[in-house]
Amino acid sequence: LLELSYINKKFKNYEFNEVKYCKKIIKYLKNLNLDNYQKFKELLYDMYVADYDLVECCKIIIKEIQPSIKEKNKFKLIEFACECDVNIKKGNKPPIHFEKFLFQTASILS
Repeated sequence: LLELSYINKKFKNYEFNEVKYCKKIIKYLKNLNLDNYQKFKELLYDMYVADYDLVECCKIIIKEIQPSIKEKNKFKLIEFACECDVNIKKGNKPPIHFEKFLFQTASILS
């Protein structure tokens, strides 16, 4: 990471693609409809094909969303993430569990 962030003898704040993808997902979740649902699914597919750590993506999404939601919903969000984490580790189809987490998160955001 230090090698990537050290450009032109200055340290640059370097974001991994995982973070960029998660921020795009959050943008889609805030106003999910039929028009952007296909883009949303393509983004999830790209993340799965690129073998991103979906549990880590849950953490990133929680960090990004947490400041903008009510206190009672923060506990729900953590509960949804814990359930997703357990299901991903026990199951054999991680994208399905991650997508469920995202739809539960969308219900909190709306």
